[in-house]
Order: sequence, then structure tokens, then C-alpha cells
Amino acid sequence: MIHIFGIGANGLESLSRDATEALSNCKTIFGGARHLEMLPEGIKKLPWPQPWRLPAEEISKAEDPVAIIVTGDPSWFSVTKQLTEIFDCQIWPTLGAFSLAAARLGWALEDVQCDSLHGRGPDTAEEIAGYISSLGGRHLLLSDKKSLRQFIDALLSLNFTPISHLTLLCDMGTEDEKHLTVDLDDPQEPDTDLFTISIDLEIAPRLLLDADFLDDNVFESHGKITKFEARQSAIAHLRNADILWDVGAGSGTVGLQAGYSLQPRQLYLIEDESEALKILERNCANSSSPSIIVEGSAPESLKNLPRPDAVFIGGGLSNPEVLKVCFEELTAGGRLVAHAVTLESEQVLLDFFQKHNEAKLSRITISNAEEVGRMHGWRPTMPLTQLVIEKPA
Repeated sequence: MIHIFGIGANGLESLSRDATEALSNCKTIFGGARHLEMLPEGIKKLPWPQPWRLPAEEISKAEDPVAIIVTGDPSWFSVTKQLTEIFDCQIWPTLGAFSLAAARLGWALEDVQCDSLHGRGPDTAEEIAGYISSLGGRHLLLSDKKSLRQFIDALLSLNFTPISHLTLLCDMGTEDEKHLTVDLDDPQEPDTDLFTISIDLEIAPRLLLDADFLDDNVFESHGKITKFEARQSAIAHLRNADILWDVGAGSGTVGLQAGYSLQPRQLYLIEDESEALKILERNCANSSSPSIIVEGSAPESLKNLPRPDAVFIGGGLSNPEVLKVCFEELTAGGRLVAHAVTLESEQVLLDFFQKHNEAKLSRITISNAEEVGRMHGWRPTMPLTQLVIEKPA
């Protein structure tokens, strides 16, 4: 039997009477160095390997009963998930950072988004910074000094964030407990290595273009728009992406809806036509997608953008270089979708298709029932040619 004990900042005092008795009966104990130092001598104490890995083989061979000591509530962002997939475990919970922080702040925990930055790297920091800034609400984040710095850098790199400061709850449950306010413009590093970040924002309003499926008339346009069925097909083929380009964005119908549905970290809308740019700006204002408008003609305007994981080309195919450059810049395993309605643009897709065996070419035709006198008949829209390709890894 593997016993998993959660220990708070106040050490062994955080254990219940039953948990203390169970721990005293264990023959082998795994944990961090600071946890093992709390325990009396005479017990076999094995620190976690460095660099960290789950020592599953060592645990399976250790003398029973085996104890695993973790920080805070074992059921929140700890090794418990991995252990229970391998071993028969008994979990001995204690108050974790989220419960303590919610109690200190007077928050109902069911209304709080809880997450962890601790040891998860800058990509996670960027992802969390993006969705908190977009959605608002109350958030609690487990963190350490390095992760705090990454999170602040991620917030500062956003075009806009409503967050001006962070509240750090340190050493909760001990005599040294303190709450620190950290300004983004002049962040002060806390003395404690592990702490909890709290963020309390107004919940962002649901904007006009924040939905997975939108009728064409929801978007403002100048008459040219990727229709509903074609839009959904493009987004389904693009799949999830970290960085998404919408080249020849026009009104931004595909890019903005993909921004909401696929949740890319960065969305670039490339457009050069002045009237379309005005409409694009207004549509962006009605969407919470973290979009960046790039004014200029492709492919020249693409030179200084980060490489995309997904590209949609809705305009500009009269220049074959646009498709060529977009595919070259696409990351390995990324998806490109291009639409053409003119014969000239269709020829560009056909030429590309004939040179790439992995490409798929489709014709999308839509007919809508409309009145014909006192009856109804089918009225077709312009046929659309769709190219889909995934760049080999």
C-alpha cells in the first residue's frame, strides 16, 4: 500500500491524528528534502531524484508500507495522479494552497479558476496570461519565483491586459504568513520560493463574435465574406494552433471565429485594402480573440511575423508567391487551408496540388432554397475550391 500525505507550510502539524499514526507505521518514505528533514531518524528516507522523475521502480521495491510526502493537498497538481495510475494508494489530504487562499480572500472556491505555473515553463505562462486577460474573473495560481517572472513577462508581452498588479499569498498557515502586492511595472521578488498568486478581475463581457457557430449576418462586411459552411470547414481543417495567420483576412470572419474556437495564443490578420481594414478593426473590437492586424500585402507583410502553426488564405492568391511563402513558413505538422473562387486563384491551387501529393483539393458548392414566384427553388452560390495540406513533420 502506498500512502500519500499532504503536508502544509506548518509541517507535520498539518497532519490529522489518523494521518500521523499512519505515517509513523511506514517503513520507507519518499519526498522532498525539506519534508524528509521534518521526520525523525530511524526511518528509511529517500529524496526525489534530481532532475526530478517519478521513481516508480524504486517505490515498487521499497519496504511496505511506503509513504509519499507532497506539498499541500495531494489531489491538486501533485504526483498523486501519476502514482494512482500505477499503485494502490491511500490519500491523506490536508488543506492546500487553493483552500487556504480562498479562505483568506473570502472567495467561494467553486467560483475560482485554479491552475499552476510551478515548473511548467514559459509556454504555460503565456497560455494562462492570455486566457485570464481575455476572460477576467477570479484566479488562483500556484507559482515559484522563476514561474512568476515568466508569467509577468507573458502579461507584459500581450497587446492588452487588464492586470496591473498581482497579489502573492506566501507561507499560508504559518506565523510568517504574508500577502504581497507586486506591480507589473516594478515587480518585487518575494522571499518565499513557493506561493500562490491571486487575481480578481471583472468578468469580461461576452462579445458579439464570441461563439463557435455564427451566422454570416453577425459579421460586418463589405460584401465579400467566407460563407458559413465554408467557414466551418476551414476552421475544422485548421484544428488547434499556437500561432494562426489569416492571410487576406478581409472582414476577418474566418480568423476571428477560429480565434474563438481554436484559442490560438496569437492570431495575425493580414489585410491591405483600406475599406476592409476599417471593417476588420470594428469586427476585432467585437471579439475577445487576441488578434493583431497586420496592414500590408502578402507575402511582403509576412516577413517579420512568428512562424505559424496554422494558416488560412482567403485572399491574395492571384500572386502564387503568397501560397508558396505561407507553406514554407508553416511549422512542421502545421495545417494550411486556402480558398479560391476565381479561375485564376483556382489555377494557383491546382498547380500547388499537383506538386504536393499530401495536399487535398475539394470543391464546395452550396445551394439555398429561395422563392421562385409562388414556389421555391435552389439558388446556388459561387462554387469554392478548397486546398488543405498538413506540412510533413
